[in-house]
Amino acid sequence: MNAISTRRAALRTGSTVLAASLLPAFASSQQASVPRLQTVRSQFIQLEPPADVAGVVLHTPKGRARSIGRPEKKSILVSLWASWCPPCRRELPILNRLQAQSGQASVFEVLAIALDRDPKTAVDFLDRLGLSRFQTFFDPAGEVARVPAPANPPPFPLYGMPMSYIVDHRGRNVGYLTGESDWSTPDALALLRYYSNA
Repeated sequence: MNAISTRRAALRTGSTVLAASLLPAFASSQQASVPRLQTVRSQFIQLEPPADVAGVVLHTPKGRARSIGRPEKKSILVSLWASWCPPCRRELPILNRLQAQSGQASVFEVLAIALDRDPKTAVDFLDRLGLSRFQTFFDPAGEVARVPAPANPPPFPLYGMPMSYIVDHRGRNVGYLTGESDWSTPDALALLRYYSNA
């Protein structure tokens, strides 16, 4: 091996060691700042940069409109679901109990968005199960949530069902979790609290 090859090999080794020594410190500082939430099949993914969704308009079963806004000192758990989705049916009662226990003074709010084509199907489903604690909105046309397209991405891209997004107290979509989760666990509550005043 000549002198130039030896120098290149040393530089490669040195830069690899330097990168290896810097990356764990950076990763651990990132992980220390945001509470970790992991399920059996998925984990909470942070969006960088967060997307402003304060102006996104949601529609109630009776056609009333509400924008997400900037929920001061509160985070919003946006749950995308459908009545035909078995994991959604398991997760919704958890969200209902969670919202009931949190009360008016909570640091978070649950907004459930049904993706059924016929809103009446979703309303009947919620009524049958007595799920009335969280606010329910509808998006049958896929204006708010759908499989993302590069030309026109939705505010809440759909990568699976159910799917949950967290909106922070500034009205920013900060991350998501695919699949069902028990949002009443200490890890999940810590994440919701973190984004209520991050």
